[in-house]
Order: sequence, then C-alpha cells, then structure tokens
Amino acid sequence: MLKKIKQPKASIIIVNYNGEKFLPDLLNSLKKTRYPNYEIIVVDNISTDNSVKIIKKNFPKVKIIENKINNGFAGGANDGIRASKGEYVVILNYDMYVHPDWLSHLIETMQSDKKIAVVGYSRLLPKSDIIETLGNKSININLAKFKKIGAGHNLKEYPDEELIEVDFCLGLMRMSVLKKVGTFDEKTFAMYEEADICRRIKDEGYGIVINPKSKVWHFGSQSIKKTSAFRIYYSYRNRLRYVLKHNHEFAKIYYAPILILIYFYKILKFSFKGKFDLSWAILKGIGWNIKNLRDYL
Repeated sequence: MLKKIKQPKASIIIVNYNGEKFLPDLLNSLKKTRYPNYEIIVVDNISTDNSVKIIKKNFPKVKIIENKINNGFAGGANDGIRASKGEYVVILNYDMYVHPDWLSHLIETMQSDKKIAVVGYSRLLPKSDIIETLGNKSININLAKFKKIGAGHNLKEYPDEELIEVDFCLGLMRMSVLKKVGTFDEKTFAMYEEADICRRIKDEGYGIVINPKSKVWHFGSQSIKKTSAFRIYYSYRNRLRYVLKHNHEFAKIYYAPILILIYFYKILKFSFKGKFDLSWAILKGIGWNIKNLRDYL
C-alpha cells in the first residue's frame, strides 16, 4: 500500500464523444478507486447523445468541459490537461472500466523514480485477463512502425513485480514533464497522438514503462471503426506526420518517400478490391501533409 503521507493529486481525463453506452460503467468503476486524491474531468466533444445529461444527473462531482466544436482526442485531452489541478494526469477512453487499485499502482511506480515520466496500465479485453496491449515497441522507429506488446496473451504470463519498458502508451503522466515537452499535438486530431507525445518525452531522456498490476479493461474501436475511411485517413496521415516530425535531415529525406511508396502500394491494393473510399482516404492524408510541410522544416 502507498504511504499516506505523500498522495499527490491525479487528474483523470476522459475524452468523450457519444459514449452514453459506456460512460456510466467507467464512472462507477472510478468511484471505487482506492487511491484517495484524484479528480475526474470529462471533456465532451459535442456529443449528440445523452452523455452530458447522464453525467450531470448521476455523477455531480465530475467536472464537465462541453466543447463547442469537436477537437478530436488530442484536442480534448489537452482541454482536460489545461483544466486539471493534479501533479499527474492520466487519459482514459470513455469505453473503459478500471480495477479499484489501478491508480495506486501507477502512482506507486511514478513515485519510485523521478526519471519515469509515463506509467501505463495493462489494457485488457472486457471481463478477462487477455491482453489488448501492454504498450508498444518500435519495429522501425524511422518509419513509425510499432508492435503491441502482449496482445492476445494472458496477463498471468507477466510477473507482477516487473515493469515493462515501452516506446509509447497511454497512462499516468507527470505534469512537470508535459510543461517541458508540450501536450498532445492537436493537428493529429486522432491516431498516433500518444506515439508523438511519448517520442518527445523519450527524447528528453525520460522513461516510459507499464506496470502490469494496474488493470484497465477496454471495449475498443467504439468511436472509430477499424475499417472506416475515417480511421484509414487519420492513421495514414498521422503516421506520415510522425515520420516527417521525428526524422531529421537525411533520414527525413530518405524515409518519407519510402513510406509514401508503401502508401501508393496500399492505394492500389484497396482500389483492386473496389475500396475506393479507402484509397482516397490515403491520398487525402498525403495531401494534408504536403499542405503542412512548414511544420517539418
């Protein structure tokens, strides 16, 4: 158990868009959190369902930020960070629910080493110990290819006492470090936002780890369907943005064209399958980066 003499405040930020089906379960599970010093902030990106009404009626202690426009996941997370009062912040998706000790384990790890800036949780499939991800490792950092750690395995295969070093994840973050490196890149809107911010954190020499004992369950792909043109557009667009932002000089000139060639192969593949909306989504993503080339100079 954590020592009671040092229990810094944590701000739990939930970015919501039409999450009325899942939010009550998440907020009810958060009420059972054993770590005592936290606040909950829900950032609503102009939901058209009853999300906000449900929160106001049933969870009056939750702070709500009602945006007038949809700022995406990155923008919504930043809105929550700006409104937070915690020494630490942790971002959750609205389609999650948590173990009562999830936050205690994250705080404990963060307090154990000042060079750790992000502590992620075990992200599990609903009502199971099957791992969705224990964070992500680089396959080829220059082309922004990542692999989910532990996906499909049982959490029992990973020792509780061992932290897992990763390249990026969502989790508990030090506000003092965010003040140094900046918050989420709002131009990403959705997809790759945690990869980008964790890259900036690692470039400053800080550690990013997963504490497997911290359990969070995730339904997944509720706001963005896996096969949608929306998802293809932002994932391809933001992967290229990541490559252009985080490679420098020769590496940027070398790797960006290679990635674009891979994209054109994908465009042809989708086109042969008659999925022209997905081909167009990739082309739009390339065009968006061309329009924003000044960001990478």
